[in-house]
Amino acid sequence: MTGAWRAALALVPVFALLACARETDRAPGIEGIAARVVLDRSEVYAGDPLGVTIEVDVPAGHVLQSPQPVASDAFASEGIEAESPQTTARGTRYAWRWTLRPRLTGALGLPELRVPMTSPAGDEAPVRIASLPLRVRSVRVELSSRSVLFDIRDAEAPPSMLLLFGGLGLAASLVVAAIFMARSRRRYARQADARALARRTFDELAQLPKDAPRDAAEASLRALWAYLRRRWSLERSGLTSVELPERVDPDLRNIVSELERARFGRAPSPDGVDATLARLREYLSHAASA
Repeated sequence: MTGAWRAALALVPVFALLACARETDRAPGIEGIAARVVLDRSEVYAGDPLGVTIEVDVPAGHVLQSPQPVASDAFASEGIEAESPQTTARGTRYAWRWTLRPRLTGALGLPELRVPMTSPAGDEAPVRIASLPLRVRSVRVELSSRSVLFDIRDAEAPPSMLLLFGGLGLAASLVVAAIFMARSRRRYARQADARALARRTFDELAQLPKDAPRDAAEASLRALWAYLRRRWSLERSGLTSVELPERVDPDLRNIVSELERARFGRAPSPDGVDATLARLREYLSHAASA
């Protein structure tokens, strides 16, 4: 802000007093009216809110209403808030808070205000506060002049749609291949685990002692139940052939049924138990090498 504008803002109360004096010249007999206008900042940018405090002192018995700003293209008025009147030694002091935003830049003037006043006799005469000078700065940062170099080379041609779709297809193929390989690894891992489980169960059956048919059937059932529980993820072992889910191999369900009859029968046949255990060992041998 230049020195001239600082001086102009410093004289704001003087301009207000002169404006009121000119108004009272048109209303003879009214003395003791004074106005003061104060801005809340010394530097204003376009679009920023500007607070203006207006104080008007009038003789006792005179009543002021809220000011009425004159329409202006340079400012947008956002409202005027009144404060409580205060009693002074010479009369009454009225105050208002006026908020407005500048729309333009450069050397401007605040919009003129007219404050309606009613005298004790009921006469009405406005107190006019003339336009006040104000400098509004631009929010745009001014750049110093400099040399500008223009690139006159031809722009690079955009990639063809064939290459674009080809790249997308290749990426999709890689994703599908990765998913297939992951599933294959999991499937192979499950198959390897199933073969190892069958091999361990086969070895466990081979180590069982050659007991009586009933004892051999009971020991073989315990080993078979452990195999079924791990191989088909059953909730518990000891399920009968009727309780086994349908996903269990039918041959194993039949073997469980035959071993149950040998376990709970009155006189299990040794040849029948041996034949059932031979079928079980053949099943596990095939599962271990599949």
